[in-house]
Amino acid sequence: MVMWLSKLKFIGLCLATLVFTQVAADLHAATTGDPADQGVLLRLVGPSGEERQLTMADLDALPQHSFTTGTLWTSGPKLYSGPSLHDTLALVGMTDESSVIAVAANDYRVDFKPGAIESDVPIIATRIDGQLYGLRERGPLWIIYPFDSNIRFQTEVAYSQSIWQLVELHVSR
Repeated sequence: MVMWLSKLKFIGLCLATLVFTQVAADLHAATTGDPADQGVLLRLVGPSGEERQLTMADLDALPQHSFTTGTLWTSGPKLYSGPSLHDTLALVGMTDESSVIAVAANDYRVDFKPGAIESDVPIIATRIDGQLYGLRERGPLWIIYPFDSNIRFQTEVAYSQSIWQLVELHVSR
């Protein structure tokens, strides 16, 4: 009887270890994993309610832009690259008269007034210094301006619109 209880405890301990290991691996992948393997990264909602869900492959298929800039939140200049916010929102019918609400994973929201989104800035950075980046690095998606290129991007509005851990974009007329 004692031997049977010992075996049962051993099996229970093994199962608990297996479950804990899987949970830890899932949590690690969600916070630091390869964004390319995470499926849908960005939900777009157009002015008529149409919805598109974009993966990293979808974002990579759009025309890519890049620039080097420093930010208030990182040390030193870095190379940011990804599709323009304008090109991304064109997928759901954004026009120059559209307003946009961007939503982060923590439900932080920011508004873009009509005409505020230019054809090439801001971008949705999918890479920093050529590398995909995860939640711990403010990713995997970050709306960002080339702050160092022009003083007009060094404003409270531009800084507040530089939303990281971007998960949703809503377009309205």
